[in-house]
Amino acid sequence: MSNQKSLDQFIADGRPPLNKSYDCYILAEGDSWFNLGFLPIPGKARNLLDPLHFKKDTVIVNLATLGDTLEHMERITKNPHLLTALDLRKWDLIFLSGGGNDLIDALLGRYFINGQKLEVLNKLSAPANDYKDYINMQGVQTFLNLIENYYIELAGYRSKVTDGKNKDVDIITHCYDYIQPRDAPAKILKSFGPWVYTALTEVYKIPEQFWLDIVNYMFDELQKMMAGLETKINKFHVLKTLGTLTLAKPHTTGNSNDWKNEIHPNAGGYEKLAKIYIQPLIDQILT
Repeated sequence: MSNQKSLDQFIADGRPPLNKSYDCYILAEGDSWFNLGFLPIPGKARNLLDPLHFKKDTVIVNLATLGDTLEHMERITKNPHLLTALDLRKWDLIFLSGGGNDLIDALLGRYFINGQKLEVLNKLSAPANDYKDYINMQGVQTFLNLIENYYIELAGYRSKVTDGKNKDVDIITHCYDYIQPRDAPAKILKSFGPWVYTALTEVYKIPEQFWLDIVNYMFDELQKMMAGLETKINKFHVLKTLGTLTLAKPHTTGNSNDWKNEIHPNAGGYEKLAKIYIQPLIDQILT
């Protein structure tokens, strides 16, 4: 598995008596798809970065945290670790995983702009005949515009921090994958979720026949927006990962096909995504 360290561990590496140095330095910021917050199982990927292999002695300094949002990552005053990391050195590559938790918050009806709730779904008094009736198109577009701006601002810190020594560093991000809404919480010491299932059943009370269409629409629109960022942000690489993993079986409550729970792949799922998308690109960039 790839050599990943927290920021504190990395800083300690550089101090006597360790004074550890590497051939290649990678910075990772993001959410639970990158998170290092639990003990590794030998040979099993914990996150999307674990399966990666490097030709040189490489360290990944991993800032990712469970549940983190792009909204939080972009607000540098609330994200001192990112500011510190960018100030430390020139990085060879930056990994970014973000937008998924923002979308989940929006689906759950707990995404706010200046104190006003942003609705991406509609609460209907009677069942509809078309899944699009449940989608607040204006709300979705407002949400996507916000996420686009967060990505642009976040990438902009490469130029703003410490005289822009990281301004030309490549950023790699991904678009997650389609999920099967189901009552399958994440279990890490305690249970978290389910998320989308809760939004569809409890918050908006949407018939099951529309679930996949609604969720697929949301992820499709997110990927379209992200793909467009490649022409708006310098050296920004968007891995168009939708449609790669095998959906979990409906009504399952745990590990199923490529998914460990409702919104996180299992080790095989992470390995599949890393092998198909990330590994070829890092081999190209880090020559």
